[in-house]
Amino acid sequence: MLLLFGPVNDPVQFFQRHWDKMCDDFLYHSGSLILPPIVLQCLVLFDLDRILHESDKNIRLFGLYYPTPDGETVADDINRHYENRTVSSIVNDKLTYDPIEMRTRFESNFRRLRPRQRALVQRVVRAVEEKQPLCAFVDAPAGTGKVFCIETILAGIGSRNGIGLAVASSGIAATLLTGGRTFHSRFRAPLKPDNTRPFNIPKQGDLAELIRRADLIVWDEAPMSNKFHLKALDITLRDPCNSNLPFGGKVLLLFGDFRQVLPVVKHGSRAQQIDVSIKMSPLWKLFEVHCLTENMRILSLGDDPMAQMYDVFLMRIGNGDHIHFVPNEPAAVKLPHEICTDKPIRDLISWTFEDVCEHVGDADYFYARLILYATNDDAGCVNDMVLNDFPGEVRESYSVDYPASDDHELAIQHELLNSLNEFGLPPHKLQLKIGAPVMLLRNLSPKQGLCNGTRLILKKIVDDDLLEVTIMRTSKTTLIPKIDLTSDGETTGFKWNRRQFPIRLAFAATINKSQGQTISRVGVWLRKPVFAHDQLYVALSRVGHPNNIRVVLPDKKFITKNVVYYELLQ
Repeated sequence: MLLLFGPVNDPVQFFQRHWDKMCDDFLYHSGSLILPPIVLQCLVLFDLDRILHESDKNIRLFGLYYPTPDGETVADDINRHYENRTVSSIVNDKLTYDPIEMRTRFESNFRRLRPRQRALVQRVVRAVEEKQPLCAFVDAPAGTGKVFCIETILAGIGSRNGIGLAVASSGIAATLLTGGRTFHSRFRAPLKPDNTRPFNIPKQGDLAELIRRADLIVWDEAPMSNKFHLKALDITLRDPCNSNLPFGGKVLLLFGDFRQVLPVVKHGSRAQQIDVSIKMSPLWKLFEVHCLTENMRILSLGDDPMAQMYDVFLMRIGNGDHIHFVPNEPAAVKLPHEICTDKPIRDLISWTFEDVCEHVGDADYFYARLILYATNDDAGCVNDMVLNDFPGEVRESYSVDYPASDDHELAIQHELLNSLNEFGLPPHKLQLKIGAPVMLLRNLSPKQGLCNGTRLILKKIVDDDLLEVTIMRTSKTTLIPKIDLTSDGETTGFKWNRRQFPIRLAFAATINKSQGQTISRVGVWLRKPVFAHDQLYVALSRVGHPNNIRVVLPDKKFITKNVVYYELLQ
């Protein structure tokens, strides 16, 4: 993590000073076998290289090299011996699942599938068994059991000693899948792809071997990515698979909901946002479409008429089929009074975080509660309000801000950079309290569940540069260091760096950050109306029952804006 998010001024010198402290696992596994220092150094470098590959980096980028020409081969051979494997480590990671355990999970899940889910699983598993190419998109609105379906399919493939690659367009969605990785990290995809060139995957490398051996690729939250990623993936898969068939003849399964967040087009018009959608790709015609329609949350509540009515209401919001039209305002909708209130924001805070003082540090409590806003400014305002009432002493962490280029060093006052609060960056003055919820702002380690949007509980401030936190969803404890984060330069006209803990308070968050998360109690403050496609649907669909959501609107008639791009829903 130090190499990735440093800076480490001299990585080679740093490695030479500390490599021997990273040998314990290798010494333990070697037993009575004595490994010379040069071999141990190769093993440490090999392990470090594997970790860096998760972020599309390697040791050579940091000036680190094996001490002997055959060092990498020696280290891999020793690792294969310890791990009792005959394939590369990246492939081995996908073959370590117990087929018997996978079979048990598959059979258990399969019995619980609804008819449409079962038909989908059977279709995909059959295509894999018969080695038939398949491109399919699964329309999966909120609450329809998408993750359960994906996990069932992956278990079915794993039970046959097959390999299923699970990727997602967002880090949060990736953490919900077995072996999940972000699309960008798994396929080394750039944020701005070239639809005429493949991703940077050497044909003879380990990742290419993994792609060749993969029986299935599942891509969750696919509508969040743009059509150029889809085209570049098509080109990328053909080469290692030695196939001119679309996507290398693989079984490719896309999941998502076009009623949710679309690809980001900065300052883009409606037409531009629609144009980059995967639905606008010439490849879209290759995909057969399956629809999941039964809401699992509603079924779990039994015969609850309020929940059933809320489900119908949500789909109408998502489709732009408004129940209550407002004359002369086609984008306006009147929300049902059952979920609305005109009380002040402090009442919404009290309702959302009821008895909060009794739940300091309670990961389950905070994982189930969140206040949502359309804009980042609103979320920051409420986070500060809740923190003031939260028990404990305020601890402050100040960032170090500086221009990314030496050319601007003399001309820019650091006080100016300190005053900036750009989207995606932590504040210069970060106020924290032990036991408070925080949200990660960068993908630090997707494999450990540390992704952009991961919610954490602050457990301990170890020192000025290190925090101890608990991951809410898994209750695992980990460390978060200060790192260098780079601005996009839109506010200043030049890029600049902020060295700070990559977190923000997480009593409140933007609507977009909540996508993919099911929350038990949600407050929505629409002081400013939504501005992007189906943001209102995303906010309201975090819960499955109207009793679990409260919406505060400045309009006492409970009228608000609902932006829907109908072209993508046809």
